[in-house]
Amino acid sequence: GSRKQIGSATKKENEKVWREFREACNAFFAAKKSFFDELKDQYREVREKKQALLEEAEQLKDSTAWRQTADRLKALQAAWKEAGSAGPRDEHKLWSKFREACDGFFQARKAHFKEQDAAQAEHVKARNELIAEIEGFTLTGQRQADIDALKAFSQRWMECGRVSPRDYDKLNERYRAALDGQYDQLKLEAEERRQMRFQGHLEELKGAPDGKDRLDREQRIVRRKIQDMEQEMRQMEQNLGMFNFKSASGEQMRRDIEKRMERTKEEVERLKVQHRQLLKELR
Repeated sequence: GSRKQIGSATKKENEKVWREFREACNAFFAAKKSFFDELKDQYREVREKKQALLEEAEQLKDSTAWRQTADRLKALQAAWKEAGSAGPRDEHKLWSKFREACDGFFQARKAHFKEQDAAQAEHVKARNELIAEIEGFTLTGQRQADIDALKAFSQRWMECGRVSPRDYDKLNERYRAALDGQYDQLKLEAEERRQMRFQGHLEELKGAPDGKDRLDREQRIVRRKIQDMEQEMRQMEQNLGMFNFKSASGEQMRRDIEKRMERTKEEVERLKVQHRQLLKELR
């Protein structure tokens, strides 16, 4: 029916129309082929990119470097979104595996921190109980026994387990006040008391969550103090060499400078001992 409606044409016209029709079809199929070839190339390129992202995610999924790995996986997820589609055949399969790797890591991280929070809550409780015990402790009057008891408290403090830096600083302030209160009642000699204080301070630094950093910061501060005091001593020595101390007031000034030099020298020696102890802890 449709041919009748179109009407008949000469052979020559038929051939011309057929040729034009065939050319149009060829052009269409060539364009279609070109489009799908291009799409295939595009899909292949995206597939290769996503395959590489998947491989890296699978390598990272069991990592326990929590912060670093979380940042990297988030970057991989962003790159995955930007990459586009790998095509109907591969996209879903790749995405399922990629999501599984990412979810595996993030679930493990969540479980780890949940466990860590529970452990830290226990450690906070233990530290609070120890502070209460120190505050309630009554000295026996037996000097050495009391010193040993207070040292035992320090040892237990160090063994209480990790807490967050924020919690540690708050708890440590209360612990230090409680322990110092007990040491104050012991009526120790100034030097012995100073040594015990430093020992206690050293133990607190070691017990902190970021203990190494704190020890390093402390040794830098002590080293700086030593350098400043040695510079001060050199200055005093120069002053002794320059001034005329023949008058009575001059003689008094000379004695004062010498006394100050002696005190500074003793303090430098003390600080050097502390500095050596700090370096030893850092090894």
